[in-house]
Amino acid sequence: MDRVIIIDDAGIKERLNKFLNENKNNIRIDTDLEELSMGENTVIKELLAKYEEKYKIKIQSKDTLQLIPANDIVHIEIQDQHQFLYLSNNSTIEAKEPLLKFEKQLNRFPFLKTSPGFIININHITSISQTDENYIVMKTGEKIPVTKDKKRLIVHFIEKHLG
Repeated sequence: MDRVIIIDDAGIKERLNKFLNENKNNIRIDTDLEELSMGENTVIKELLAKYEEKYKIKIQSKDTLQLIPANDIVHIEIQDQHQFLYLSNNSTIEAKEPLLKFEKQLNRFPFLKTSPGFIININHITSISQTDENYIVMKTGEKIPVTKDKKRLIVHFIEKHLG
């Protein structure tokens, strides 16, 4: 698979738009969707919309069945028999489904169980404690507890994939 990284599309915008339009059915975008969605390129926005439409999580809340884009979920907190989904727009959904159903759906996405009560979306990590305190800070500012083993796994993953 070939990869293309575009730093600045100034001067090639017309050719890039033509290429994207001609190949939009064969393009898979593997990047930070939030950053790309803020750009001006309508073809990229269309591709992102298709991507987010395809990759949703089914959530049964108290009285509704919701389809949430996987990347909108920052983390999931498990308390007793309840699962609370914290979303990137700072809203929360209480799910009525057992955790096992979530875990099956989340296997396809970059989610990781950090401790018995928390599952995080690794795309929303902003920092990891480097002290004996074991926590991860998410984009929402929340500190999520993490076991030492999971912390090492996340740090290793980040070093491997982000240099």
